[in-house]
Amino acid sequence: MKKLLLLTSALLVISASMAMAAGDRVRLSWDDCGAAGAEVTANLCTSNAPANDKFLVSSFFGPGTLPNWVGIRVIIKLSADDGSIPDWWRNDGCHTSNGWQLTFPGAIGLATCNDPWASSVNPPGGGYLWISGDGGPARATVYNDAARDTPEPINSGPEYYALVNVVKAIKTTGVGACVGCLEPVVLVLDEILLYQQVGSPGGDIISLKNSPTPATIACAKYNGGLSCEATPARNATWGGLKKLYR
Repeated sequence: MKKLLLLTSALLVISASMAMAAGDRVRLSWDDCGAAGAEVTANLCTSNAPANDKFLVSSFFGPGTLPNWVGIRVIIKLSADDGSIPDWWRNDGCHTSNGWQLTFPGAIGLATCNDPWASSVNPPGGGYLWISGDGGPARATVYNDAARDTPEPINSGPEYYALVNVVKAIKTTGVGACVGCLEPVVLVLDEILLYQQVGSPGGDIISLKNSPTPATIACAKYNGGLSCEATPARNATWGGLKKLYR
């Protein structure tokens, strides 16, 4: 599923028109959307139990009237405080792909912001691609993709849920544990891409970038973390994405 979504969205970038919206329209918080969530979460790293899972919630403000929205890409950049990504965060390594999961707001009972997934006739689908070392040894990039089977209107103004990422507590303690759970990291929401049916008013692909203003950067800290400064973007090319699947 994750390969299909990534490849499909990459093809859309080539074939469809793209519109750019002003910055400062995306948010990233722990436990809920925007101001209802928290900028910082703490983890004592004493248990592998699901009760210690962390929920990273991305959201966005409607950039205009989009009548035929069907999918999304949420790009998150991670920076470690210790010069390299801790093993506990390496979801393409020690922590395995189960250490970071993608889900939807309704699945964990969130209802503060508008939920564009709730009206989907069939359950929406999604997946992610985690790339450690993207931009340096202390950085990683996560491409989260999801789609629904019927179009949904997005209106200008309200705050909408994008996606929820679950940072699982697995491999925190005991045999096979990954080191580095206590290490501070910072996560920055670099960009959200909203996909519409081709030819729709408002554009086929709408790009929502992070805020250029330090005080309003879409950022979430884990166990303290670095200052919330926008992580330098590294644009993915279609050729680069294809190499990941060879």
